[in-house]
Amino acid sequence: MGKVIIIMGSKSELKWCQKIAGADVYSNLRMPSFVAPMTVLEPANAALGAAKILALSEDPIQERVQAYQKTTKDVLEKDDLEVCSG
Repeated sequence: MGKVIIIMGSKSELKWCQKIAGADVYSNLRMPSFVAPMTVLEPANAALGAAKILALSEDPIQERVQAYQKTTKDVLEKDDLEVCSG
C-alpha cells in the first residue's frame, strides 16, 4: 500500500482561511496528475475519510465504517420518506 500523508491545519491557519473566505480551496483542488487531494471542511467528514483510508488495510475498521454508513443511509432514507410523504 502506498503512503498516505494527512496534513491538518492549526487553529491559526483556520482563522486565516476564514478571513480569505475559502479561496485557498482552489490550491487543494489544482493538484498534479496522480495526486488525489481530499479537501474536507467538516471534522466528522475528515474523520470518516481517515477511517476509510485506514479501512483499506484493516478489516475491523472497514466493518465499522460500513456499519456507520448503512446506519446513516437508513436514517437519511427514513427522514426523506417522512419529508416526501407530507
